[in-house]
Amino acid sequence: ALGDWAAALHAVDQAEVLLDVTGLELLRPLVHWTAAQVAALRGEDAEAERHLRLAAVEHAYTVMAVPLLLARAHVAEARSDYGAVVRHLTPLVLRSPRGGLDEPGFWPWHDVYANALAVTNRLDEADAFLRPLEAAAREQGHRSAGVRLGQVRGRLLGARGDLDGAEAAFAQARALLAPLPLPFDAARVDFAHG
Repeated sequence: ALGDWAAALHAVDQAEVLLDVTGLELLRPLVHWTAAQVAALRGEDAEAERHLRLAAVEHAYTVMAVPLLLARAHVAEARSDYGAVVRHLTPLVLRSPRGGLDEPGFWPWHDVYANALAVTNRLDEADAFLRPLEAAAREQGHRSAGVRLGQVRGRLLGARGDLDGAEAAFAQARALLAPLPLPFDAARVDFAHG
């Protein structure tokens, strides 16, 4: 999120050693999610696939399932396979009990899923999915969640031909982002707006 991918990968390398020593399988998907995403964004497909394999677990604990599915979705998104993004994240939409899955900013999957819906022209689904999340982010004053959801809202409005609404959504996302040290999110806003 801070844009220091080298340090993130260094932390992953250290965590991999600790995982092997401690056997804390509960954390394996969480560690490899970061590495899979960074590798995919760098175009390092073999490394992204390696981390996806290492993240794979058979347990259904939320703390394990969410990062594994996010890792798969991020790799698919980097490949512009938005249908796969929707497939990978649909289990989170259907998951019950919710157990904090929809808490603004805690698990950052909502914008990835909604963006994939918008890009695959499932605009009404994206809109319905976004509305309660946007309300929760506003109510709780969660700026980074507001930024992420706002860039999807801008893309959605643009796809519907509401260019004024799209411009307003992107402007709001940038205003929320201004005091935050999140260059990756800034790049996502700029990319969606562009």
